[in-house]
Amino acid sequence: MSVLSEYVQFLEDNPEELLPGLVTIMETASLHLVNVDDLLERFSEKIEDFRNLEDATNRTHYIRFSYHRAVYYTKLQRYPDCVGLILLFLTSYNTINDADFKKFVVLFEVYREYASSEQIEQYQNLCKELLKHEEGISICDDDIRSC
Repeated sequence: MSVLSEYVQFLEDNPEELLPGLVTIMETASLHLVNVDDLLERFSEKIEDFRNLEDATNRTHYIRFSYHRAVYYTKLQRYPDCVGLILLFLTSYNTINDADFKKFVVLFEVYREYASSEQIEQYQNLCKELLKHEEGISICDDDIRSC
């Protein structure tokens, strides 16, 4: 049995360790170019459930997992998956801290060339929505103006 198989078995036996364990798996998979798609599929329902966790510790783990998963996709040259995950994260997490938000924005900008026109439009709409509530700024015909 490989080390990864043993670790996955440990995670299955200790479900409270699954989310932090998946962070470790994604970091390692990216670093060593190990394909873990089967594990992502195996835990897909639980991963989906993690999106709804609200306590700060689990939210932090999920943010790190999502970021490393996006990086993992780039290592496999699955840029559309990377961009899709970034947009899912950016549009569904309005309570993330600035540093995490910046990391995802930078990741999107690095891989923007692989985004579809729909994904770019979604990203631009997200940016406009964020600026909509800023005092003294208005967006008119895709142009940002001071009021």
